[in-house]
Amino acid sequence: MLIKVDTNGIVTAIYDDNSSGMYGKIGKPSVKRASHVEPVNGGSIEWAVDMSPVGRDGQQVFSKRSDAIKYEIGVLESMIADGAV
Repeated sequence: MLIKVDTNGIVTAIYDDNSSGMYGKIGKPSVKRASHVEPVNGGSIEWAVDMSPVGRDGQQVFSKRSDAIKYEIGVLESMIADGAV
């Protein structure tokens, strides 16, 4: 898990149920949607990743939901490391 603390003490991280107990210990958390992983056309054969909530255009489509989530996390971690979110 990537956790970034800026010079004002603002912490940015990707929410994870396994580490949810940490968030309250570092201050009052504010959770915001950063992306969507949704089935394509209401089915579950393909999964689309929509990064528009963080200003990324376009969708990436994957045959496995787990691959879509890995992609989503990778993009968000890269954006956090670059200070883009």
